[in-house]
Amino acid sequence: MSTLPPSELSQRVYLDYAATTPMHPEVLDAMLPWLGLAEAGSFANPASLHSEGKLARQALDAARAVIAQAIGATPPEIVFTSGGTESNNALIAGIAQGVRARYGPVKGGNLVVTSAFEHHAVLEPIRALRRNGWQTVELKPSRAGLIEPAALLVALEQAAAAGGTGSGGAAGGGAADAARTSGAATGGAAVARDGSGTTTAAAAQTVSAAAAAAAGGASTPTPTSDFHCTLVSIMTVNNEIGTIQPIDELAAISRQHGALFHTDAVQALGKIPFNVNALGIDAASFSAHKIAGPKGVGAFYLRTLTPFNAQMLGGGQERDLRSGTVNVAGAVGFAKAVELALLQLEAERTRLAGLRELLVKELAALSPQVHLTIDAEERGFIPNIISILIDGFESEELIMRLDSAGFAVSGGAACSSASLEPSHVLLSMGLSRRQAQSVLRISLGSNTQAGDIDGFMQEFRQVVN
Repeated sequence: MSTLPPSELSQRVYLDYAATTPMHPEVLDAMLPWLGLAEAGSFANPASLHSEGKLARQALDAARAVIAQAIGATPPEIVFTSGGTESNNALIAGIAQGVRARYGPVKGGNLVVTSAFEHHAVLEPIRALRRNGWQTVELKPSRAGLIEPAALLVALEQAAAAGGTGSGGAAGGGAADAARTSGAATGGAAVARDGSGTTTAAAAQTVSAAAAAAAGGASTPTPTSDFHCTLVSIMTVNNEIGTIQPIDELAAISRQHGALFHTDAVQALGKIPFNVNALGIDAASFSAHKIAGPKGVGAFYLRTLTPFNAQMLGGGQERDLRSGTVNVAGAVGFAKAVELALLQLEAERTRLAGLRELLVKELAALSPQVHLTIDAEERGFIPNIISILIDGFESEELIMRLDSAGFAVSGGAACSSASLEPSHVLLSMGLSRRQAQSVLRISLGSNTQAGDIDGFMQEFRQVVN
């Protein structure tokens, strides 16, 4: 196995914090007593009834309470998992199956809506539902990297109009047929998928006035006999371009149409204010290693009384919602990471915004060869993710050359950056394949300093020139 010596690693600059983050020393300190050392006495299974088990369970309950408080939930609404991917898979399949089990295939609906630029951990379980007979719609983002509420509204209204006979949208491809003409005047079309292919929707010319009225509380929607969408899943922050989606508006529209709402909040927790009640959502997915916590642990939020069929079956841990012995050390580390992230959230956002401004200013001097992938000033974004397009270069070449010079960046999501295929996120926004293969993602983090930006730009200029 080839590794760099510590002396070389210490001289490198890591600019791929959207992929993963170094563990905070205080997180490691919090985990150490629970890592299974016999002399610590805290290695027990938290499901055991003896004193050692109770000790582990107390630590687990305390960690659960910290995460619940951080997002405005109650402790029983937090379920620990192995990470964001498991959380997304469990919630999407579990809610879809749970709604159908509770209300039946007619009242429960047969449509799941998502966006075309979700993480694969959301897209793939939804496509699995499609293979099992569900109708699915993938909303295309605007060129600014946003899912517009009006696009979701039109998709839901036209799907309901096509499936209002109570067929659940399954017969005759009702939901998919409706989505073929959905979209929004504000930008963003829909892609309908019904197992027979993909049809890109034309932009709608009008948007229902119901968009302005879409609002309401967070009570669980009750399906009616009319056709409706079962679940909408839209990410809070896009992991490749950093745009913040209008989750509160999207959730309100979903609720108005009787649909439950899930969001992949992996890139949001600890980086922007996130409160499940303020957003009006029913479910959310989280991962520890994106906020200086340990890898291999995550959690999901599931609002009380939300229909859900457990996907991990076995001993009934986590209140029968996710079986398997819980990783106590990981949960404790996750909770500590959340605590630390929230303590410094505003200060860190301000600091990273300053570094971003410095980097963007330096990149602007290389225009028109180098430019931002999106107009980040148009709408909200998290400050630590900067996506740039470099004319005349392929991402892979740039990544390798910068890596050789001591700088770690990526071409997109780390989960798929090893692929030679262009990013589905960028293609969904309307970039050509050639453009999508010329994009770099630079993501800043806790250890990034102004000197790192200066050093990166010095090397980057030499590479592109």
